Amino acid sequence: SGDPAFRLRVPLRENYLIFFDQILRGERANYEFCRAERAIERATSVCSQPSKMLADILGRNRVKAHIVGLEGHVVTRARVDNENDIWWILDADYGVVVEHDIDAIEADPERIRPFYAAQGYNDAVIDILVGIYGPEGNQTIDENLQCEGEDHYYLLKWLLPVVGLIPLPLHILIAWARGKKVHPEKN
Repeated sequence: SGDPAFRLRVPLRENYLIFFDQILRGERANYEFCRAERAIERATSVCSQPSKMLADILGRNRVKAHIVGLEGHVVTRARVDNENDIWWILDADYGVVVEHDIDAIEADPERIRPFYAAQGYNDAVIDILVGIYGPEGNQTIDENLQCEGEDHYYLLKWLLPVVGLIPLPLHILIAWARGKKVHPEKN
């Protein structure tokens, strides 16, 4: 999970703000990107990363989506019909669309069986998933706050150094206005 060979930590060169934020918060070494392009560029992930990528892509295409953390798995909940407020579960890890919302699935986890079977999964795998889809420990997660934070970190990683450089041209401009010759390399 924290193996550097899998590149699951944001390196200093990628975004120094996320890198130091993780250290300051004492968070685990793994970081999952909100933006699909960054996750794809990384070319490796933990199990919930595909659900985040799918939620990002859906959101950018005006489909309301949430991450649902199950007890041992992560899926995406997507509103497929705005008018009638119909939601389906999309399992990006397994490539399965379950045409039910999480509440209906939690009430009867066996509802997922035909959808996973249609994708070729055997009964042993489906039995495990049926157990995971039970209501214990499940939670819907709104990723918007984390994703907005990530967007800000990527903006600030460039903005802070630029703002930090403002005093030098300002010093040169003031010295020029006063008629002084400036040699910044001697300061």
